[in-house]
Amino acid sequence: GAGGVGLDIDFGTYPYTFSGSCSVGSVFTGLGLPYNAIEATIGVCKAYTTRHGSGPFPSEILDYDISKLIKRRGDEAGFHLMRARRCGWFDIMLLKHGQAVNCLSSFAITKLDVLSEFSKLKIVTGYKLRGSVIDHFPSNIDDLNECEPIYEEVSGWEEPINDVKRFEDLPPNARNYLDRIEELAGFPLVWVATTSDAESLFRSCLLYTSDAADDLLCVDLGGRRI
Repeated sequence: GAGGVGLDIDFGTYPYTFSGSCSVGSVFTGLGLPYNAIEATIGVCKAYTTRHGSGPFPSEILDYDISKLIKRRGDEAGFHLMRARRCGWFDIMLLKHGQAVNCLSSFAITKLDVLSEFSKLKIVTGYKLRGSVIDHFPSNIDDLNECEPIYEEVSGWEEPINDVKRFEDLPPNARNYLDRIEELAGFPLVWVATTSDAESLFRSCLLYTSDAADDLLCVDLGGRRI
């Protein structure tokens, strides 16, 4: 579905969720596919984190100016109600939760261009709950409400990257940002999109295949080997 795993009624931040499943399980129940029909599961996430509506959001950016700028650049308005999404820094804990729920074999990052021109970026590497560092995404909504983000700050990049079509042409700090996310995630990042334009998503994807993903399957989209 259009919602992320955090809005899944079973594995999300209930009761602040959709009424259905946003996880890979909906493929089997919704389409009637057998469980062995899927060879690989690729997660898709933005270069930052967003949340629609109310509910706990540990990585939320509290700086109004930065949040407003990301919303404007990323066109972050909810599809149905056109209500502005809340914006946060990239959250490794949420990505790992998505991997566990969906058995992700790899992941893609979109909207990398939205973060251009920030001198500093943050990545949420963990949570603190009541003073103790935890290594999992809480299933209890009250616990999640009390979580404090643990940040790692990285250098941003000044250059616009909307027209970049190859990973090696990205600014060094943009490459470092992606490398660090993949390292913290612990599984391969294989697709990167440098534009929020859906029509150009495929041609601006797949800039980056890390060493860890060299033996990953190729996906055939519209006759193009990717």
